[in-house]
Amino acid sequence: MYIVCDLRYAVSESRSTEALKMILETLSKKLLLGAQGDTLNMRAETEDTVAVQIMALKGSCSFEEVVPRINEYLSLISRALETSFPDYRVVSSYIYPDGEETPYLLC
Repeated sequence: MYIVCDLRYAVSESRSTEALKMILETLSKKLLLGAQGDTLNMRAETEDTVAVQIMALKGSCSFEEVVPRINEYLSLISRALETSFPDYRVVSSYIYPDGEETPYLLC
């Protein structure tokens, strides 16, 4: 079972592809965290929106033990965006167990 975190980030006009590239470069350099089986799906959804989906493998861990791992991914992504996109903002953010229909809104 996975704990899924879906996010949408807004960046400067027509720069979502550039933002996505920056996120990928940062993660490839600094990704020494997580667990085997975690999955990150990212795409430039529109010209100014980047969609990120983190699927953290729950395994035998509790929900509370998986959340810090997700927070590490989010911290790396935020730091990458802050560097070149100081005006970025989170448009939407949800977390939910895979297979459940009711997501929880993250603030």
